[in-house]
Amino acid sequence: MHDDEPLELGEISVADWHAHTDKMAEVSFLTIARRLPSLVRQAMRMAWGASPRDALATISLNLLGGVFTAFGLLATTGVLAALFSQGPTPDRVMAALPSLALVATAAALRTAMQAGAGWAQARLTPQISRLTEERLYGLTSRVDLVAYDDPGFHDSLERAKMRGVAVADSVVSSAIDVVTAAVGITAVAGVLGVLHPVLLPLLLLAVLPDAWAAVRSARMRYMTMHALIPARRRKWIIAELLADRESAAEVRSFTMRGFLLRMYDAVAKAEQDVLLRLARRETTARLVGEAFGGLGTGLVYAALGVLLAIAAIPLAVAGTAVLAIRSAQQSLSSLMYATNRLYEQGLYFTDFLEFCADAERRLPGPRPTTAPEAFQSIVADAVTFTYPGADEPALCDVSIEVKHGEIVAFVGENGSGKTTLAKILAGLYEPDSGTVYWDDTNLKEVSPEDLRLRTAVIAQDHTRWPLTARYNITMGTDKGDAALHSAA
Repeated sequence: MHDDEPLELGEISVADWHAHTDKMAEVSFLTIARRLPSLVRQAMRMAWGASPRDALATISLNLLGGVFTAFGLLATTGVLAALFSQGPTPDRVMAALPSLALVATAAALRTAMQAGAGWAQARLTPQISRLTEERLYGLTSRVDLVAYDDPGFHDSLERAKMRGVAVADSVVSSAIDVVTAAVGITAVAGVLGVLHPVLLPLLLLAVLPDAWAAVRSARMRYMTMHALIPARRRKWIIAELLADRESAAEVRSFTMRGFLLRMYDAVAKAEQDVLLRLARRETTARLVGEAFGGLGTGLVYAALGVLLAIAAIPLAVAGTAVLAIRSAQQSLSSLMYATNRLYEQGLYFTDFLEFCADAERRLPGPRPTTAPEAFQSIVADAVTFTYPGADEPALCDVSIEVKHGEIVAFVGENGSGKTTLAKILAGLYEPDSGTVYWDDTNLKEVSPEDLRLRTAVIAQDHTRWPLTARYNITMGTDKGDAALHSAA
């Protein structure tokens, strides 16, 4: 291929890791906000299941932090009132000291509450990760083997494993961030309502432009990142080919280096162009947002000036209102970010919950019969079995008897059902119809775990276990050194 010849990049598909990005790109922020309460409840249930003590500490300490924020703002009014009063400066400073001490105490307590909440939240993270991982792998190792032949099950497993488990702790963190930011805004609104009812509309006037700018910028960046996913995936694949050991020999023998670098550069340049356009659009949105935000803030100051001019509020209250509104703007920015993040992560965590519910439906039910210690014959009677999604059965009305001590080989063409029949006789698959007996024991009445303790299977495509030699022999059922040495 000549250097000036256009490159064909082929199909670039979205990975399972980003399976819900199209949903995120389509929904509005109002849609996200409507689903917020259920996501927060879901996250709190998970946190409580991981550690009730740490979950309670995190929420309680964040709430107390909001209370002390409000208390500090109210105490600030006392400080400003004393400083703005008539009289010599030293007298005014002395008069402000009690209120100043309250402000300092409130700030210290708020910092302590936030530190305690952060510590409890940091403790929650590994516990939630362990809980969700144990739940997932506890189910995947127990479902009927035939579930792995169901493409739908396999796809949902990959989504749950790749992203669902990974975001579990982040779902809780984001939910806590949402609650914390909402508490902060509520605390400020409560303070303004106490100071003067007319200050509440001024709060909305100050924060709404910032909210619009934050949502606009976040959605713009998200949709751009969504559009870049296929390109970044292609770039990652090419980078792996250039740097991986397995492909290193062929890259050299086929002289692929220049071609792959050209392809990498083409994708990287396309990504760069998109990011440069994003930077321009974000700057424009930020300027518009800041312009509206400045206008809103200017109107707030003008309104405060009018209230001061008509003596509706004292100067100290106006000063506290300015501080409160600034605090609300910071909390609002955190709320916008956390809400957007929680919604996206909630989609992937819902995949995890749906997979777990599906896997639980696929677990074998309780079986009353114990597997026999030995048998004289294994009989399959009129066995039929069809793989999930297949149009034709792999086995149809097959009967066979294998006596104790016999060595039997199944011979036939590829796809004739040899492996399927062997797995049914070993209890790894259950037939759709027909019955398998070990002597007089119907295997449908025997616990699969109990049955498998009495069978040994060497698979055609066997697993290479990354364990010690001892565990590769005992496979988790150690019967002592004598048995180990004999087997070895």
